[in-house]
Amino acid sequence: MITDRTIEDKKLAFKLEPLGLTINEVKPDGHCLYRAVEDQLSLSLISENAAEGEPDNSLVYRFQKYCEEVESTAALGGQLELGALTHCLKKPIMIFSVSFPDVEMGKEYKSDTVSGSAESSIRLSYHKHAFGLGEHYNSVVPVVK
Repeated sequence: MITDRTIEDKKLAFKLEPLGLTINEVKPDGHCLYRAVEDQLSLSLISENAAEGEPDNSLVYRFQKYCEEVESTAALGGQLELGALTHCLKKPIMIFSVSFPDVEMGKEYKSDTVSGSAESSIRLSYHKHAFGLGEHYNSVVPVVK
């Protein structure tokens, strides 16, 4: 049976394939936005934190502090939380979707240097028809060849 979710997943895969990207599924537990961001941060934390040298200003520290503030609720994150995360982490966030045009937040945190390339952006996918919860976020990662 072809479902709205199947159609959405195929369209999103078709959109990401030319960019060399794919979906990395995260647990659908009401905290998917934060889990997807955590997955994205884990891709680059080691190199960025080693270069930063200031533990109180590191991505890990800032993200943990933010998570502590929202940990007590299971409310789904959305545009407001994404805006807060982009400023908290000082990183651009790109959201791929087939339900609405792709959205890039935090453009002010992009730089023209190599470290400011698309690889330093947080990349997420938004799924309108995923699971019984409805809305869902996943992490978007490079395709492993």
